[in-house]
Amino acid sequence: MLNAMLYLRYFVVTLFFVAFCPCATYAQPDEQSRARNQPVKPFRIIGNIYYVGASDVTSFLIVTPQGHILLDSGFVETVPQIEQNVVQLGFKLADVKVLINSHAHFDHAGGLAQLKKLTGAKLMTSEADAQLLAAGGKGDFGFGDKFAYEPVKADRILRDGDTIKLGDVTMVAHLTPGHTKGCTSWTMKVHDGGKDYAVVFVGSTTVPGYKLVDNKDYPTIADDYARTFRVLQSLPCDVFLASHGSFFSLDQKSKLLAEGKQPNPFIDPHGYQEFLKDTESDFKTKLNAQSSPSESEAGVAQCRQPERDSLMKEAEQRQFTLRRVEFLGLTNTPDEKMHSQMSKFNEGDIFSRAKLTDSLAKMSRFRNEIYPVRLNDLMVRLNEPDKTVDLTICFRPKRR
Repeated sequence: MLNAMLYLRYFVVTLFFVAFCPCATYAQPDEQSRARNQPVKPFRIIGNIYYVGASDVTSFLIVTPQGHILLDSGFVETVPQIEQNVVQLGFKLADVKVLINSHAHFDHAGGLAQLKKLTGAKLMTSEADAQLLAAGGKGDFGFGDKFAYEPVKADRILRDGDTIKLGDVTMVAHLTPGHTKGCTSWTMKVHDGGKDYAVVFVGSTTVPGYKLVDNKDYPTIADDYARTFRVLQSLPCDVFLASHGSFFSLDQKSKLLAEGKQPNPFIDPHGYQEFLKDTESDFKTKLNAQSSPSESEAGVAQCRQPERDSLMKEAEQRQFTLRRVEFLGLTNTPDEKMHSQMSKFNEGDIFSRAKLTDSLAKMSRFRNEIYPVRLNDLMVRLNEPDKTVDLTICFRPKRR
């Protein structure tokens, strides 16, 4: 009966948000974004850290006897899910005293204004992201005004190394810019099963189509990314968490945890280092390609992959999902424009060579810049154990 009442409340609150929320004038999640915003059952991760977010856009509740800390809001449409999840776990949203965020993009900060109103909590964030939050996401160096949300004002500006203390919890803010100018990763200690563990909440280290060289809107972007990787690699990490569930295999780990898997699957220092290694490699590849556009053919050589067909066959047979699509060798066409040509083959979908082939045909319409893209212009990577696929699509520039 309690669960039925909670879901009824969630349904009513969601209808209210859709019909009356001021977010209607701001950016709305597209099909790909909505796939990252599906409801999931909340659960205790470890110690006093609880998961209250959606299927991929994350939100974490850190519980103390003196009140709670909430990290990230997801989209504004995620707020009813978060409220329902907090209540389902036996806590009260009104007991949230501090709001913090990973970075000021609309899929992580879009609901902060609503959560601040609902809780009365103090919002604490980095100076650079505080400016973007106050502007409601407008003027973003990478996306302009495309992903706007309800503006929200920070109550406290955090510097690198600043701490937030509530009850017996101390959280440390580590500035890890690049993904946004004020992107912040968080660390804390958690006690569980008689042991202490170092927890890292990674802001983000991905490079979603950014200009890394001669970026007039963010001149230090490449240096900031490089520093961010050095900082994160220096942090001790037992428990790896992040702003997207796909970064730390949320879905698989939560299922293993529910099955009683020991040790706790979220204790994953190796996964943390692998994530940093993979995303730093991606950053360096993109930086090198942009720094030496005349050597783009050398970049395409990375896509010479003899085992490509067998990997795609395995991904299709085992129903892997598409985790990430990256583009290598573009010079003038933005990555986001190429993503728009992916047809209905979105990140999060079951891998399909038929959909992939259709998407490549659509991409090949940009004949003024590139040669038609074929399957042999791909590099495929299968990720175990979360059964996901990463694709790198290599573009061969036309010789002028």
